Order: sequence, then structure tokens, then C-alpha cells
Amino acid sequence: MTIQINNLNGNVNIYNNERVQSTLNDAAAQPNDTAKPSNDARTKKLFMTDGIEDLKRTEEERNRFRNYLTEHHLGQRQLDCSRDNPVNKAIVCFCVKWKRLKYIDAKPSPAAVLRFLTDTCGISCAADPEALSTLLGRMLKANHDKDIYYDVEDYF
Repeated sequence: MTIQINNLNGNVNIYNNERVQSTLNDAAAQPNDTAKPSNDARTKKLFMTDGIEDLKRTEEERNRFRNYLTEHHLGQRQLDCSRDNPVNKAIVCFCVKWKRLKYIDAKPSPAAVLRFLTDTCGISCAADPEALSTLLGRMLKANHDKDIYYDVEDYF
């Protein structure tokens, strides 16, 4: 018996009552041949081209964001509902840059940003996803941290 469960932390596979956690890198390395256009806010991806997830751009930007976190000693930080969390501040600045480069929508879905962080980048979440999505939405509408933004620009 094989059961596959998708959750915010990645895929969990269960084989004969034995639990095995697959890595997000393994999941990201597998091509998604079933990508279909979607306007559903619950399934919309951050990097879309003509209604289809841009897998190449998603991988490039995941690597860029993960490199930023690693080089700034934030790779092990969890997401939480604090406006002062440096990972939250960094993703907002990355979104500002991605919007300016037209990689993402002018008004990105906070839920898509959260899915990018958790599902694509593999960052763990220490908060209720709905509350964190609401916080990210508010942070995306507010002014971004200028100092962090200047650091982010160095990665482009």
C-alpha cells in the first residue's frame, strides 16, 4: 500500500505503515509534466507564464533566495508571524525585485508567496499558515526594508 500526502512541509510517503519523508530537493528535481493553467487562488503559483507555472524560473529564484538566506545565516530560520522576522522581510524585498523585473504579478498572492517559501524553498513554518499568509499580504502592501532591499539587489 502506498499513500502520498502533500502538506506545507513537502511530500510524505507511507509504505506499509512505514513513514518516509522525501526531500523537497527530490520533489523539485522531478519535472512536473502535468502543469495546467490555473486561476484558482488556492493553487496559483508565484512564477506563472500564460497561466502555467514557470518551472525554470521557479527553480532559479528558489536557488537565488536560498543562497541569500544561507549567506545571511538565515537558512535555518523558521517562518513566523513576526514583522521583524528577517526571512519575512527578505521575501518581501525579493517580491519587490521580482515585481520590478516582471517575474511575478504586480499584486502577488500572499498564499502563493507562502507556498513558494514552504513547498518550493523548504522553509518550515512555526505559525498558522492562514495567519502567516495574512501577515505576508500586509507586508507586501507596506513599505519594504530599504537596507535589506539593497542586499537583495546584489543577488540579481
